[in-house]
Amino acid sequence: MLKTNFLKSETLRSLQDVERKIDFFFTEHNEVIPRYQFQGATPKEKFLNTWTKSDLQKMTDGLAAAVDKRIQEHKEVSCGACRFIS
Repeated sequence: MLKTNFLKSETLRSLQDVERKIDFFFTEHNEVIPRYQFQGATPKEKFLNTWTKSDLQKMTDGLAAAVDKRIQEHKEVSCGACRFIS
């Protein structure tokens, strides 16, 4: 993933630049980006066992709220046909 998804699109100017970009990638990969296979937890949360069922429930509720909000926003700007679909 590091090579094919990240470094191929980066301009590498020096060894320090490469080290900085690799460090950024691993920090994002392990601590920021949630994983589907971990039910929304990051690898760090899974490894340290800090991801709880309440975190999963909060994420699930937030996703459902976001879907509802997008549906409502699309209905408000639609041609009117969507009002009859719900």
